[in-house]
Amino acid sequence: MEGPARYKRAFDWRLKREDGEDTNVAIGALAALHSSEMPDLLVDYLDISRKRRTNHLALARLQTNLVDELVGAEASIKHYREKKAELEQLGNLENGTQKKDTKFVRRELFLWRAFANVLRAIADGVAWRTLGYDRAVMRALCQSRGSQQITSEGTMQELREWGRQFDHGKGIAILNSLTNWLTFGDVTVARNDGSVEIIEVKASSTNSSRVVRQKREMKEVVTFLSTGKGHLEGKTVEVCKLDIVPETGLDILEKLLKETDKPPGHAACRLSNSLYVECIDLRVMTEGADADIVKRRNSLISDWEETDEIHSNESLKSLGFSPNKAPFSIFPFDSALCVDLLLGAKAYMVILNVTAIAREFEYRGWQIVTTPKQAYEACKFEDDFMTVKKDGFVVTLPPAEFMRMGMELLRTQVLIRQCELLRRAGPGA
Repeated sequence: MEGPARYKRAFDWRLKREDGEDTNVAIGALAALHSSEMPDLLVDYLDISRKRRTNHLALARLQTNLVDELVGAEASIKHYREKKAELEQLGNLENGTQKKDTKFVRRELFLWRAFANVLRAIADGVAWRTLGYDRAVMRALCQSRGSQQITSEGTMQELREWGRQFDHGKGIAILNSLTNWLTFGDVTVARNDGSVEIIEVKASSTNSSRVVRQKREMKEVVTFLSTGKGHLEGKTVEVCKLDIVPETGLDILEKLLKETDKPPGHAACRLSNSLYVECIDLRVMTEGADADIVKRRNSLISDWEETDEIHSNESLKSLGFSPNKAPFSIFPFDSALCVDLLLGAKAYMVILNVTAIAREFEYRGWQIVTTPKQAYEACKFEDDFMTVKKDGFVVTLPPAEFMRMGMELLRTQVLIRQCELLRRAGPGA
């Protein structure tokens, strides 16, 4: 391929997945899932969650259905996980039947995990809409990450409390174990007066450090939700709301994704000096599409320098939970398109030229203190993606902002405006 391989490469669906699962197994699972009636069901669930966002009864019935679906999905996952372990214990036998069985089990395991992931993404969408799309709140509520299981011990007590909260009619209650994002307590209630209540159902008399820590963290989160200040993720945090419109290129992304409905099944666009996006539909892509994608990419970003620092994000690697991006279930697309993204039928890759972003800052009078590469080499990559300075005012830009630029196509000028507003406000604001 021509040019720097780090950003000139085409999508290669035959590579090994990061979790060690063969991509062909994943594609086989997704193909089987799409040929079933499940996608239509998921679209209906997502539609209800959007159209009836303030209807208490509709959201209660929807969550009840999601519980039923997840119970079945988790049972299937457990079954095929056990079958996979049994087959692995047999060793590497050169047995055609065993290989066929192993491939089938792995495919079914992936299929049911993908199905469960979409169900949780739909519940995540309910949480985001109910809590006003407040990123600070959502980030605070997802800190206590663990394995969310609807069939875990204590689910019946949680369901009773969840039902009791709905019967009160004083707000919308969400069963936390349905979601990826709500990880504190068992039930989250958005009250009609605008307050948020986190309810822990299971009481424990044990003095173990884990329980004590959990109670302390819940108290910190409740304090943060009430005041906008507190200790989160080991840091002192204070929320500052800015009067700024978060402009994105999601309208362009939607158009590109819809273009992939027809052969050759791929589309691409250069959105700005620093942002390039390409979309595909795995069900439509024609043979030889990889070469066409590379050719177009080389043409559209041919002016980028060899020394530019390039980062890329792919939607297929973001199907699960990530605290740095919004779930696909709240993207401003129609429900069918959102489900296609969640199931990996459609996908997009964004290439971000970080050096070009730095040039935009410099053009507006900012000095680059550290680049992402320097932050990584200094082992500060977790909190510091890029640091900029102007008139003695220093701002550290976290990785989450660049994830939004990649997956949500947030425009660079929005980030610059944020920094300018904070600088003008001064240290006492």
